[in-house]
Amino acid sequence: MLYNQGRYDEAFDHCSRAIEAKSDYAEAYSNRGLVRAKRGDRDGAAEDHRLALSIRPDYPEAHNNLGILLYEDGKTEEAMQQYEAALRLRPTFSQALNNLALALIQAGEMEKAEESLKQALEISPDYVDAHLSYAKLLSAAGRPEEAREHYDKALQIAPEPPSADA
Repeated sequence: MLYNQGRYDEAFDHCSRAIEAKSDYAEAYSNRGLVRAKRGDRDGAAEDHRLALSIRPDYPEAHNNLGILLYEDGKTEEAMQQYEAALRLRPTFSQALNNLALALIQAGEMEKAEESLKQALEISPDYVDAHLSYAKLLSAAGRPEEAREHYDKALQIAPEPPSADA
């Protein structure tokens, strides 16, 4: 809640207190990792996600969150490994499917990326990010009509872009 309200310092303190109270609280480590990333502490964020995974290796959100950091740092192969780990644990994890597709696009594996996006949208038909990712892939593949369908669908679902504070 504090995180979603942009109250990152309070969220960080809350997570840290939870960890002090229960040192094996994987969710608190992963949530603190999200806060650290928002605050610009990428190394600390990665460390927290890894700590969460050392406590609970079967935590798909922590795999996905670590994958995001790795992808943003240009470590595409490592990111894909984290997304795939998340998907082994939860095959219907739409966000991980979308993130995997972005990494596959980066790696030049367009057919696999398209399959991943199709799966994400089959699971979550109103997932705006997956529609936008798919539209970009289709546009780059020279399929503008299909791309427009996904751009239009994304606009139908979310006609207003998210605020900068979101």
